[in-house]
Amino acid sequence: MALKGTLEDMPVIDLIQFAHQSRRTGALVISDGLDEARLYYIKGKLVRAESGQRLGQETLVQVVDWSKGEFEFLPGVEASEPNIETDLHRSVMNALKVRDERREQARTAEETPEPVVAGEAPRPEPEPAGSGREVLSRFVTGAIAYAALAPAEGGVWTEACASGSTADRFAGSCEILVNVCRQHGGGLRRVFLEEEGGILCAAPAPGRRWVILAAEGSSSLGAISIAMMKVLSALAEQEQALPGQAG
Repeated sequence: MALKGTLEDMPVIDLIQFAHQSRRTGALVISDGLDEARLYYIKGKLVRAESGQRLGQETLVQVVDWSKGEFEFLPGVEASEPNIETDLHRSVMNALKVRDERREQARTAEETPEPVVAGEAPRPEPEPAGSGREVLSRFVTGAIAYAALAPAEGGVWTEACASGSTADRFAGSCEILVNVCRQHGGGLRRVFLEEEGGILCAAPAPGRRWVILAAEGSSSLGAISIAMMKVLSALAEQEQALPGQAG
């Protein structure tokens, strides 16, 4: 028996996780009235996503933005070929991050760019005052391999990585942390996530942002907590030093 409903009844993020939590096998068909996406599960594991020419992760980036439409779960329908390799939670969190980044890029693109003189190389945009990148860069040393500032209400992240590390290494875990933080608003002081090969910590920061630190290896909760205290202190000092912030 097929399960049917609307996205007003069940938000799309909850819907995507429904088949996973109930360990179902089949195809979840979602339509926003214009486009149709199909997500295939095997015993709750998301293995394939498709929507027209979009495949895999790109399909999820499209679907997580839908707030209206209809869905139907068709039990027993099998995928033709897997195109999703990461676990469902990481796939969804990565899709949300890409969606937020593209929204910010679209907003920025609407602003009039500064004219470039013919023959002159474009000048890089200066780092906004208070962005926090300089502070983060000071602390990606030793066990701390990655640091980021994520806007509380979504948008482009400010990131810093230690030499030899990449932001992609921590993308999924960081999105999981930030999603938890956003759901609980300002009610959390610290959130920790231990995973194979490292530990992550998130905490609220000045300017309606969240700080995320990632430590590789056998770092302890105490070590990353101390690093977080130092980062938050440095960010608070930077915030007070900004024009118009002195009290």
